[in-house]
Amino acid sequence: MLTLFPQYRLGLGISWLLTAAVAGFMIRSGAAWYWPLAVVLICGFAALALAELGAASQHQKLLLILYQKGDPRTFIQKYEPLLKQRCSSASRALTLRAYLSNAYLAMGDCAKARRLLDDAPTVNGREADNAAALLAGNRCSIFLQIGDAAGAVEQLELLRRYQGNPNVKKELTENIPLLQVRCDLLSGSVHDTDLLEQAVREAVSPLRKADNTLVLAQTQLAQRHKGTARKTLEPVLDGNPDLWAVRQARRLKAELDGIPGEKPEKQ
Repeated sequence: MLTLFPQYRLGLGISWLLTAAVAGFMIRSGAAWYWPLAVVLICGFAALALAELGAASQHQKLLLILYQKGDPRTFIQKYEPLLKQRCSSASRALTLRAYLSNAYLAMGDCAKARRLLDDAPTVNGREADNAAALLAGNRCSIFLQIGDAAGAVEQLELLRRYQGNPNVKKELTENIPLLQVRCDLLSGSVHDTDLLEQAVREAVSPLRKADNTLVLAQTQLAQRHKGTARKTLEPVLDGNPDLWAVRQARRLKAELDGIPGEKPEKQ
């Protein structure tokens, strides 16, 4: 993480210089050789740990802009420059692109979201399965948003292969049931709304709230529950208009109210 945030590398360098100065002073003062060595080791590892912790904290703060505040535009402005920094591994480079891809998808720019994933470096070794699952899940969401049912189902089946894989992070596959519901809806098969209602209730992020609410309303509309769908949409209508799901919810609500609106966005 330090490679992404130069300011923490600078702080680490200064800490090491101060540590070396203290150790040099102890040597000149006649201290036994092991005391300066102990200072270097203890302070060096402490400085490295603090620098890594600071960089990780800074990264987490950036992610909160997207996932907690639901502000993809600001997130992209602050996060995209990280792509210019040297990454310590292909896996980390892919992770950066995946977060950015999610942000562009949230704004409705599916083409940019897809390119970010397609241009990601190949991940080999023990992290290869985790990378493949990450790509499959993200690509499934992209295909769902552009309305490509066949593409979404293909990626979902690929993701399903990694369920229970010890080399794959659990959070990458735990969304499979919800993705399945969305794939089925796009293919014309309508499920009951229990899972979607739960997803809406549990969504903390405005981004996830808007996404799940839109799909829930679409499902209710497919079940010919027009009034219920209209009521479902209301909580997200005042959300951030940068979010594609919020804009789509407003269009759908206008259609349900019989109000002429803009044509659906082209993907």
